Amino acid sequence: MLLFPKQEPIKIFTCDTCKSIGFIGLSKCGKCHGMSSGHFIRGHWLFWSYPLTRYHLNLAKGRRVFNKVRFFTSLILWLNAWGWSAYILARDKSFLANLFNLNFWISFFSNLKGIVGFLVYLGALILLYLWYRVIVERIKKDQVEHFHYNQQDSAAEEKMEISDWAQVKKIKSKKRLNIADTFTDEALAVLGEAYLVADRSGKGAVTAEHLFYALLSSNRISNVFVRLGMSSGSLQKTLENVLGAVPLQNTKVDSLTMPLISGEFQQALFLAYEEAYEAHQEYVSVTELLLSAIKQSEKIQDILFDLSVDKAKLTNVVEWARIRERLYRQYMKFRVSASHRSTKGMDKAMTAVQTPFLNGFSDDLTISAQFGNLDTCVAREKE
Repeated sequence: MLLFPKQEPIKIFTCDTCKSIGFIGLSKCGKCHGMSSGHFIRGHWLFWSYPLTRYHLNLAKGRRVFNKVRFFTSLILWLNAWGWSAYILARDKSFLANLFNLNFWISFFSNLKGIVGFLVYLGALILLYLWYRVIVERIKKDQVEHFHYNQQDSAAEEKMEISDWAQVKKIKSKKRLNIADTFTDEALAVLGEAYLVADRSGKGAVTAEHLFYALLSSNRISNVFVRLGMSSGSLQKTLENVLGAVPLQNTKVDSLTMPLISGEFQQALFLAYEEAYEAHQEYVSVTELLLSAIKQSEKIQDILFDLSVDKAKLTNVVEWARIRERLYRQYMKFRVSASHRSTKGMDKAMTAVQTPFLNGFSDDLTISAQFGNLDTCVAREKE
């Protein structure tokens, strides 16, 4: 029995030259320019440009390792540069005697030279580089389109169908959106793991079952199934026996052949984006991938139905996980904003008059929020 009714598939336009990968070898496909597949909706060309191949996944993994090594190496160099400069200066008794003298520091930096000057300026440059790397790592990805309740596509946009890549190239760049940039790092890691599961299993294509199998290794998805009263590990074993999604540990991977992206896997990717859009999510997370993978596979739906998981239970728990994630992101955003607020109880930049009489028969909402006495507001988009 199916948990979800069959939906009309998304009309995805794919590139037959690169087999919907976006790359041929090490370079972008000359026909689709790396966009691999996509469809036109709501006046935008939504495409997928994140190559899922053995080479590109290993390259992405190597980049992550390299970035970590680069960061910690720079951190060690910075500590060494300023540590040795502090050691050299600490041996000078006159330096310690004038440690809290402002004029001494002004003359010190103006006359800084020699090995100490070299170490101080080198440490400063490394520190600036570390700051730059932290800023780059915190750059936000593109967000899912904002849901507009009253927005209706024009007749021309509704009837527009993509028939060739020359037509895609004529679409303005601001009307193009790479939905892979809206996926969280955790979601992209799950997609890579799904590909590797299919690759190690010797499969010719990556399917929704491989995606579901990889999702069960995610902590957030494990929590979802714990709420449903089952273990993700036991569910993975069921998949190994029923779907054959288990990786073959002792099988040598053929270096000449790699699995391709199946049609249902592509549908799951674009359906996950639509799930995030309909749920007013800022990013596509593993919860959206879970729903899209289940909707694309009748086998998975049959397994969940046999385990007494119906549509209502699944959607409610997924919504619970979404709310938790949304509250955490709001908390982090408000925490950063609150760091600039005065901690003295009254911000003189906002008011210069104390209100003892008003405080006698009313509550200060700012103070109440500071100590967590206000309930969290959820689902206020319509207001």
